[in-house]
Amino acid sequence: MKRTGNIAVIGAGLIGHAAAIAFRRALPDARVVLHGAAQAAEYPGAATAEIHRFHRLVGLEEAMFRRRCSAVPVSEGEWALDGAAFTLVPLGNVPFADGAALHQLWLRWTRDGGEEPRDWAQVARRAAGGQPPEERFSAEAYLALLAEMARHLGVERDGGDGPQGQADLVVDTRGVGGWAILDEPGGVERVAVSSGSTRWETPVWSARSSPQPRRERRGWHGNLLHLGRAALQCESFDGHPLSAALQDITRAIELLPRPDSAGREQAEYSRRTGLIHDFLCDWAAERAGLPPQVGSSHAALRQQFAHRGRIPFRDEDPVGQGAWIGQLLGRGVRPANGDPVSESVSQAQIHALFGVFR
Repeated sequence: MKRTGNIAVIGAGLIGHAAAIAFRRALPDARVVLHGAAQAAEYPGAATAEIHRFHRLVGLEEAMFRRRCSAVPVSEGEWALDGAAFTLVPLGNVPFADGAALHQLWLRWTRDGGEEPRDWAQVARRAAGGQPPEERFSAEAYLALLAEMARHLGVERDGGDGPQGQADLVVDTRGVGGWAILDEPGGVERVAVSSGSTRWETPVWSARSSPQPRRERRGWHGNLLHLGRAALQCESFDGHPLSAALQDITRAIELLPRPDSAGREQAEYSRRTGLIHDFLCDWAAERAGLPPQVGSSHAALRQQFAHRGRIPFRDEDPVGQGAWIGQLLGRGVRPANGDPVSESVSQAQIHALFGVFR
């Protein structure tokens, strides 16, 4: 592959514009052309803190993003999964107290007949202090902001379906599916998942869809790179799908092929990205209440948690162990055995720890 000097991005949605901006920033001497008619935002306005890492890469100030896109933080949500309701407080990391995982101490407290807090959300709410919340915003306003930024940086536009000539790099961001965005914002985030449909309400917007997690299993081959929904079809009712797509753009720039590299960079990109996408599909399946497939990494994670309340370390997993624990405990999954480390903490210490919740 020769040095990248001519880049064609196909698909004028959020990821198409984001990719065009990022490549334009990374390769200022390259020609970047965005192909395709104007389209609606293909993701709902939801992202994790990782969105700001991408914004720093391309030079978009956090304050401008939040102001222009009406961004608001979300620290917890009300869930209804096939009729079972629970409160989910997302945690990135597993909190510890007295040398033991906090959720293990809470499990011991509830097993031993402790009084309040009986609900894990009460504990997680206290432990969440200082952790960056997820954000909800107007996806259409974000798309308009990215389009404005792309024009300012000199990204060319072509309303056709794709490049007419040979490009050094073709970035395909086209995908299927999506959300119907409704004009009914709420005050508290709520997600209702059932076999027929899904409704997602946030302080900024509400949406309805019937998404199913699945991998397209497309990476980077030759001069063709798949991004966004062209590479991953899943929705986990939080900011991870959009954040993962933006991280894929960053990873692609970090692994831009050198001349005569024989495809090593593309192979590494596809390997790492495929691993992350598999883990994100595990998360989406758990959030949608789908059973783990036999022999899958999702099944192995579920089995280990059900046995002793632990989440296995998975390098590159975009979802923190604390978020997995909160989701499983919220759904009512209880380990069959306790963690021996929690048994070393005295009853008086546990009582003092959870007595502050009264």
